[in-house]
Amino acid sequence: MSAAAKSKKAARYGMTIDVDRCTGCGACMVACMAENNVGVVGELRIIQGREMAWLEIVRYHDERRMERVMFMPMLCQHCDNAPCESVCPVYAPHHSSEGLNNQIYNRCIGTRFCSQNCPYKVRRFNWFTWELPEPMNLQLNPDVTVRSKGVMEKCSFCIQRIKVARTVAKNENRLIRDGEVAPACVQTCPTGALVFGTLHTQNASKTVDRIIDIFPANQQAQIRATLADTLKAVVAQTLFKRVDVKGRCAAIEILMVTPAVANLIREGKTYQLPGVIQTGKKYGMITLDDSIMELLRKRWISPIEAYDRAVDKQKFLPFLPKPPEELGLA
Repeated sequence: MSAAAKSKKAARYGMTIDVDRCTGCGACMVACMAENNVGVVGELRIIQGREMAWLEIVRYHDERRMERVMFMPMLCQHCDNAPCESVCPVYAPHHSSEGLNNQIYNRCIGTRFCSQNCPYKVRRFNWFTWELPEPMNLQLNPDVTVRSKGVMEKCSFCIQRIKVARTVAKNENRLIRDGEVAPACVQTCPTGALVFGTLHTQNASKTVDRIIDIFPANQQAQIRATLADTLKAVVAQTLFKRVDVKGRCAAIEILMVTPAVANLIREGKTYQLPGVIQTGKKYGMITLDDSIMELLRKRWISPIEAYDRAVDKQKFLPFLPKPPEELGLA
């Protein structure tokens, strides 16, 4: 597999927002507009409902203390099953393998069905061709397309920055590291309320590797030593669709950092951690496969999804209704 294929397969992005840290300063909004060439519409157009900001700060008052105001940054949620994608007649909203809900501008014909179907109302339609007064027209980001009248747009998690990180990873024959991609809003937030990263660590041992791999090679020995001394536990979860009721459930893998585990981390032998988890039940450890098996025996999840997500797939073969080849799981 090429480096590009590995990078595309491994990377899946997500953002978390700590609303307790958000002070409502609006720095993320300004950074987003400057980075992505978002049109400045003015007060009159805002009143008319022609706002264009991809990210806005929503204010809420505490019902018990009205003087207490809480802030919540609101942007495209990049839904896994995005309702905007299913209603577009030309497939302008597109879901990528990286978990992003992309908007293909040159496909958009301006039906605005996607905006109507968006439960968060974060998609913006260009009612006009927005013009920036001089010299502001010289500050446009050359890496981002300037959208024309009649085109829908929204947050892209600064896809242009993701592309740069992807190219660098491909040229260096490696995967994209956490921290290499930072959307403008994340980079600008003064309180660290916004956190952006990849979601492709599915078990505890790989989580430890991901933390170490963030740092340059010449610092990883020191990071391993620090991690071995400070880490207490690692909890990794994988979400499954419930088959008995509506909703989801989590299969959880738990790694408790015992002296033996700390030594393995310090010595760079994290490949032995799965075996330690299997033998460490008395310390509260549990493997992902054991957790999946428990959910399967409760009949909460489907055997097909259990087999597909499992590490040791042989354990789950007897539960499949047909051979994996016939189910497209081979």
